Amino acid sequence: MFIRLRFVVCICVLFLFRPVAAQTTEDQNIKQLREELKQLQQDYQARIQKLEQRIDTLETQPVAQPAAAAGNAGGGMLSGL
Repeated sequence: MFIRLRFVVCICVLFLFRPVAAQTTEDQNIKQLREELKQLQQDYQARIQKLEQRIDTLETQPVAQPAAAAGNAGGGMLSGL
């Protein structure tokens, strides 16, 4: 009877400590996911800033018409049809 009681106590102790270990693992996973999300947010913010800078640069540059388009302003290949 003593062996059976000891076995039951050991099983109970194992089940009591199991959720603590699982909780620790879950906490680590959550922390890791939050760090990854933070890094992704920073990366995308940097990309957005670069794209906004490119837009600003393009908006401030004067629009240049290509020479071929200026030469074909009066017609083109289909103008005689």
